[in-house]
Amino acid sequence: MARRIIVIALGLLAFACSDVDEPTAARTGDDLIGHAAAEDLEPALLSKAAVQGLPDTFTRNRVMDDAFFNAVDAVSAAQVQAFLERSPYGGGQRCFLADVRVNGVSAAEAIVRGSRAHGINPIVMIARMQVEKGLISKTRSPGGNAVDFAFGCGCPDGRACAESRRGLDRQIECAAQTLRRWYDGSVNGDGLWVRGVGKRTLDPITVTPANHATASLYAYTPWVLEGQGGNWLVWNVTRRHAQHFATLGPVNVGADDPAAPPAARPAWIGTPCANDAVCSYAGGRCEGGICTQACAGTCPDRDGYATTFCVAAEHLDGSGGGLCTVYGDSDNQQCQGLPGYRLRDTDRYVGSSGSSARRAPVCVRDPGAAPAPEPAPQDPVPPAEDPAEEPAAPAEDPVPGLPADPPAASGVACGELGVGASGRCEDGLALRCVNGVVQAADCAAFGQPCGVGAGRQAACVPLESATPRNLPQCPAAGFVGTCQANVAIWCENSASFAVDCTWFGKACTPESGDGLGYWCR
Repeated sequence: MARRIIVIALGLLAFACSDVDEPTAARTGDDLIGHAAAEDLEPALLSKAAVQGLPDTFTRNRVMDDAFFNAVDAVSAAQVQAFLERSPYGGGQRCFLADVRVNGVSAAEAIVRGSRAHGINPIVMIARMQVEKGLISKTRSPGGNAVDFAFGCGCPDGRACAESRRGLDRQIECAAQTLRRWYDGSVNGDGLWVRGVGKRTLDPITVTPANHATASLYAYTPWVLEGQGGNWLVWNVTRRHAQHFATLGPVNVGADDPAAPPAARPAWIGTPCANDAVCSYAGGRCEGGICTQACAGTCPDRDGYATTFCVAAEHLDGSGGGLCTVYGDSDNQQCQGLPGYRLRDTDRYVGSSGSSARRAPVCVRDPGAAPAPEPAPQDPVPPAEDPAEEPAAPAEDPVPGLPADPPAASGVACGELGVGASGRCEDGLALRCVNGVVQAADCAAFGQPCGVGAGRQAACVPLESATPRNLPQCPAAGFVGTCQANVAIWCENSASFAVDCTWFGKACTPESGDGLGYWCR
């Protein structure tokens, strides 16, 4: 839709000027192929050293398998060093990175450590270095900013690179963290690209990622460029590198299992839980329905997760002392993704730590919510019904022309229909369990399919879809639009559009606060 394309394009420009640890996606096609070695543009031939998890022929909807993307132990630092000593270029020429040191360790060790820290296959990272700057095929350092900005992080198209992102160590961290973030975004259903949801690249070509790995790769590089660059080049280079690694020693990866559930991140502070076994990190425990741990003054943070904050235990339905919670952010849908929680400015629990007093907008138990259920036994028997969820507040001023809020299904209990906390899709309806009763949203009424939305719950998706409606708010609302009863409304090409944000677990808010419009965030 034109509105979304315009907003996304402007958003990328805004990002390019920001100081966020992510690469700039809004590059031209030429930028994505300018660093390729001549050998990289020749299709990697099948060999006896073929590695599982990489398709034999390029398919834009499946660049690589999830299992390959997530294979953190595919190769060791020693194997990476051997790879650099005898690269797949020039008949086995030595890459200059074999002699580079990063914070006292070899480049090979730094790449493997950074990759494993974020659950990424080191081969994926090494191939990315070649795709971005052609570093693996170089026998001498290219000089300039090529090494210091090896992954293009903090380097907006046509602008100087951010000095805060300079250094191979920071570039490795940035690239691995970004690839993981977009992968998790696909798993959660709120990423730039999502498995099973068709979207147009900047070529433009429609791509429907067959898995989360492919979604992550297109979020990082939104181009196909078959035979020239983009994700074709990512596939071709990764395959060439993987086959070369296989000639040097065993590569520990596997192919996707279509029946396997989506990969999930390890539990951490702020992860919903049913018992202490879910919170398996050191000191972890389940309290108030989320993973937490005891604290005084401060809490530990972990890359890729919401920032933590120490509050009085009573804010998590605990008693005595302090417990860790998280800030409201996109990872938890501003706390809406944590049943029974809300975003509220809350005092830090200082205790005997000597930390300074502070207030912060964090996720705490809603006093009006039902008490969190007692943690289940370590080997729980599945309950007949799933825990109740916080119902959405009824709209005070219904929007003419939109379906009414999903009604309770005549008091039908969730257990009777087998509807769990995550809900399910049935005959175009998104079914959810709210306070033990089934509620249903007719996705067809919004011109949208039923799928997995925010919080991994059944919802009408994707957000980018909206159908024209004859609403009285237009043309007064204009292109910028407005929010009414948590519905985003705007006018475009003499037609009005509306999207109800409630069923995505999101709130109707201004886009980036820059007057571009209103959307579900």
